[in-house]
Amino acid sequence: LCVAPAWNNMDMLNREREYIGFYLTGHPLKGFESEIQAFSNLDLVDLTGTRDEQEVRVGGIISGMKIHYDKRNNQMAFFTLNGLDGSIEALTFSDPFSKYKDYIANDSLVFVEGKISKRSDDDLKILVTRVIALEEGQNEYAREIHVAFDPSLIAGGDLDEMQVLARRYSGACNLVFHLREGNNGERIMLARNLRVSANRGFIRSLRESFGKDNVWLA
Repeated sequence: LCVAPAWNNMDMLNREREYIGFYLTGHPLKGFESEIQAFSNLDLVDLTGTRDEQEVRVGGIISGMKIHYDKRNNQMAFFTLNGLDGSIEALTFSDPFSKYKDYIANDSLVFVEGKISKRSDDDLKILVTRVIALEEGQNEYAREIHVAFDPSLIAGGDLDEMQVLARRYSGACNLVFHLREGNNGERIMLARNLRVSANRGFIRSLRESFGKDNVWLA
């Protein structure tokens, strides 16, 4: 018997989805859950309430891409966008396809923007107007970074370190603190003299210091 090359992780996940209908050993979107949940406005699990011409943005992975040609012999693309749960068909006409074709390929992790074309609950798709790489979503869409903590449990050095990080990763986002003070409830404060970036390294450092569930983007 000849020795077959080992599958890489994406090959294995694709074959799992092809053969059993879902990802079994992992998910290609792992690590992007917070961005997808924060910046997508379309629920792929339940599309019944979706309206025709509704403007949507959703993150996922492209599969089943097919190239077609319009009446002017320009390329256009059909593909399936698979989210964390659920999927939706998408159509990219020639103009947006020519602009974003570097992002439109099988296994590409992307945010897709567009409008819904809905003939029935069983016949709907996204008419794509814009595509960006999933990893660019934080910097593109984030407007606020929220950090929650109990002031009585935070050492002064942690706050000093956060201030140093915030100045290193300066940007256009508001930094919002949620001061959780036990029975006294929660106070929300805006850092007035700091504007920060949604850089993935900055967010990772904040989550390491304050906990994954205590740092989120909006």
